[in-house]
Order: sequence, then structure tokens, then C-alpha cells
Amino acid sequence: LAKSSNVGTIKIAQLLGKDRLHQALTDFGFGRRTGVGSPAESSGLLPPVADWYPSDLAASAIGTHVSGTPIQIWSAYNVIANDGRYVSPRLVDATVAPDGKRTPLPARPTRQVISAAAAAEVSTALAAVVAEGTGKQWSMPGYPVAAKTGTSRMPSPKRVDKKDGYRWADGVYHYVTAFTGFFPVDNPQVSITVLLEDVPPGSSGATTAGPVFSDLAHLAIRELAIAPTQAVTASAKPASPGAVQAAAPAGPLRAAPAVAGAVNATDKQAAARGVRTSADSHDSSKSSTSRSASGGAGNGAGTTAAAGGSTSSAAGSATIGASRPTTGAGGSSSTRPRTYGAG
Repeated sequence: LAKSSNVGTIKIAQLLGKDRLHQALTDFGFGRRTGVGSPAESSGLLPPVADWYPSDLAASAIGTHVSGTPIQIWSAYNVIANDGRYVSPRLVDATVAPDGKRTPLPARPTRQVISAAAAAEVSTALAAVVAEGTGKQWSMPGYPVAAKTGTSRMPSPKRVDKKDGYRWADGVYHYVTAFTGFFPVDNPQVSITVLLEDVPPGSSGATTAGPVFSDLAHLAIRELAIAPTQAVTASAKPASPGAVQAAAPAGPLRAAPAVAGAVNATDKQAAARGVRTSADSHDSSKSSTSRSASGGAGNGAGTTAAAGGSTSSAAGSATIGASRPTTGAGGSSSTRPRTYGAG
């Protein structure tokens, strides 16, 4: 996994067999809508196992026989962060009435996809991707990351080659890259998926999507004041510009906000409308919202509080689960890992 070995992945799929692999993909949420609430959401593509050719087992193992949306991929990785439990993503965490009363929306039922022990094994393998594998340039001192790089061909929008559906009209292949994961791996707080379409030739998930993941991760650390889970020494060098760096502490560290006491424009607008922008503390075992819950501004009958993640697209890119929290976003008093799946 750390070295992105297709051969190794296919060998594991052969041990599973096509029926169990198809069931696993289904359990992780592929091939159907997540129910996030967007009318434009796609179900992706997961052909029925009865339609698989012998070679489709290997193809499915490395992602060339199936397709998934960014939010499906994000939700699947959250299963690993959530000790093997799937939590349905959602766009709205709560409604906020004009008088400031906050009413959380009921969480959808969760389901156990794999055992907590299996999830821990996968987390360890994903951590190796950033510690020593294809994503090692995006490691963060004090914040061990569990993530995976991805690079794949994009199907041609118009079939121009009868034998090769991936060759475009310009005669070359076009690629999509991804970098997805969560951190800190030993106490997950934030999960991010970055997907970039039609990247320059020769690009990879590490070289294109990796920098975006890193920037969003550092922003989350500053805005949420997430404490390191590993010691950061004075000699530690940041893996990328803006990485958190501090002298060796006597006790646990807390990352400082980018500018102490700063209030951004969105928060100022929300405050002017009298909208609450802080998220109530909650027990992670009872909530499906992510830590980065932020208050949304609105008018009339009330407003909604966005549930942590965001979707944005520009130049064919999408980032999921990495929204900027508003000032005063409350953390949980629980010491248990966060339950992800808040959109």
C-alpha cells in the first residue's frame, strides 16, 4: 500500500474472490448514492458481480473497473477513521432559529463494515504511505497522517478509439489524481479528500493533490487548534511550507491560531445577522458531525449549521470534508476519536 503496488493489491483481491470483493465495495458505500442530500449526487459505477469477466477482479482491485465520487471516497476512508464503522455524510448538521436556538438534525443509523482491529491494521498501512511511501513529502511533524495517493486515466468523453476508451481525441491519455486520508492517525480529528481532474501529463496524486491536502490540513490544525499527538522537537523540519513547528515541550502542545483573536469576514457577516457561529460540544459516540462544524448564515425562518465538510469545484477539482470552521467552533469533551460523516 505504501508503494502503491498494483500487484500486491491484486493478490489480496484474489484471496478475497470476486463475490467478497464486490460485497466489500458495496459495504464501503460504492455503487450507490450516499444520501448526502444533493440532487446532483451520482451513484458512481459498480457493475453487478454477475457481469464481471475473469479479468474484472484484478481491475476492480485497483479501481479501473469501478468509479466513485469524491464524497464516496471520503466516506469510505472515514470508515477506517471510525474504527470500521460507516457514518452517512450529510450537508446540514443543525438548524438555527432566529432566536439562536440550535436544533441538531437526527443522525442516520451507522453500520459496522469491518472490525475495529481490521481498521487499525489499515490505518497503520495508510500511515506508512505518508511516513515512507508515495506521500512522504506531505508528512507533518507531530501529526501522523493516514492517507493514500491515487492516479488513474480518465475515460474519453467521446469514443475515438474502438480498442481503447481512455484515449482522447487529441491522441493522448488524460488523468485524474487524488490524495485522501485523515489525521492524527492515533486520534483522528480531520479527514480530507482532494480530487483533481485532467491534470498535466506526468502528474501523480502526490505531486498535484498532495499539496492541496497539505494546505487544508495545516489550515485545519491552525483553525481548530488541534494538539499534536507526537512530540515535535526544535530540530524537526516541516515537510512543506507552513508546517507546524515548535520547540520540544514539557507537555502536550496546542497549535496556535494563525492570528490570535482574528475574526474573518464570514464570521463578521454572521455576527451582524445575529447568527451563532459556534458548534456545541458533543459526545462523539452520539453524533455524526465532524469536528469542523461551522455555523451557516441565512434569513427568514432560520438558518442552518453546516456539518463540517464542504464541496467546492474549480477547474475540475473537488475537495471534501475540509471546510474552514468558524471562529469559536466547539471541540468535543470526549477523548474518543471523532465520528466522521458530516459532509
